[in-house]
Amino acid sequence: MVKRISTLIALLLSACSTVAPTQQNLAGSYYRGDKLGYNLYLQLDASGAYSARWEGCLGVYGTARGRWSVRDQLIRFQPLEETGMMKKHLRQLNVIRQPLGGYAFVPDLQDSYYRQYGPDDYSAFHKQSVAQR
Repeated sequence: MVKRISTLIALLLSACSTVAPTQQNLAGSYYRGDKLGYNLYLQLDASGAYSARWEGCLGVYGTARGRWSVRDQLIRFQPLEETGMMKKHLRQLNVIRQPLGGYAFVPDLQDSYYRQYGPDDYSAFHKQSVAQR
């Protein structure tokens, strides 16, 4: 019975992994940070518009807005406006599949923190539910 359940789970996960990331299925609100001074909020709209905000204990450190696109597991940003600490902060993100479904966005797959701890809240953007916003 356990083997059957394991096989079923593996089949379901492999079926989910065939869905390529698109602007429609990546659209939403995302968070990355340490819940202290490094809190990045990213809004991706299915229309291709994005906005981002960096907040910390002293307030808003910077904002960005512009256009985004996804191709070959890579989100690319074309900023129209950037302020403060968000200047040149978001240019591209690697799209990685989460084991239990969904996606996370990692700025640098070679980053030592990411390589040691994986896609946690600090190293990767994660989609937020309405309750988490």
